[in-house]
Amino acid sequence: MGFKPKQSIIDIATGNFSSSFAYGDSGRVQAIWALEYVGYKNPKKQIDTLLPVFYNRSESSEIRCTVFSYLMAMNNEERVLHSIAYFMWTESDSQISNMVRSTMMSMVNTKSPCNRM
Repeated sequence: MGFKPKQSIIDIATGNFSSSFAYGDSGRVQAIWALEYVGYKNPKKQIDTLLPVFYNRSESSEIRCTVFSYLMAMNNEERVLHSIAYFMWTESDSQISNMVRSTMMSMVNTKSPCNRM
């Protein structure tokens, strides 16, 4: 995958790129995970940038699941977790709702103090 000069990884991850030079879902998934190091340095900015991508129901399930996994890898504030949980009440994509529900349930039931909600 080659990035155009001055093409921001954040633009690719969020889908804000020129339609004449489109990246497929696989390119966007790679861009999302490429933000991981930056996310640990400034998690609030990354969460605020990627959360709208997760909420965008016109995105593919693959992109939304990747963003959710990325968000769960960050040290989330309680507001983010509550926001995602409230959003799930109206989620129509069963793949997304099942992934979110199973992830949150396993985090609630874990014995590991590092992974508890």
